[in-house]
Amino acid sequence: MPSIPATSQQTPLDPSEPAEQAEKMRSDLAQSGFSQSLQRVESAITTSAVWGAQAGAAREDVLSTWRQLVSLHRQWHSLLRELKDAELALGEEASEANLAWLRDVKARLSEMDGTEALIEGFGESSGRLQRSV
Repeated sequence: MPSIPATSQQTPLDPSEPAEQAEKMRSDLAQSGFSQSLQRVESAITTSAVWGAQAGAAREDVLSTWRQLVSLHRQWHSLLRELKDAELALGEEASEANLAWLRDVKARLSEMDGTEALIEGFGESSGRLQRSV
């Protein structure tokens, strides 16, 4: 596995130039053998609504965004597995308990649709402060 470039050895960049920072980071990652990983991350961003993964986002917001996305991804896939289990259980035994379980999982999946974790102060570093509800 390639090693992550040491930022302390890098030339400091002007934080007011996000495009310059992004290009330098891409170059550093490519030189360190992370080209494929970078391509996978960039292809995973399927919407511009994930502004915390776009150029110009502050480092803290980028980290919060990726933690949030990974958490939601794990929750979604966990619920999908539970949905399959609930469907199998209902198919094997048509009981009220199994039907209630299936309905519960479907309701939780529905609630997750479009969900974004609200983090106090999220976006503040990028000038996009959002208050939690």
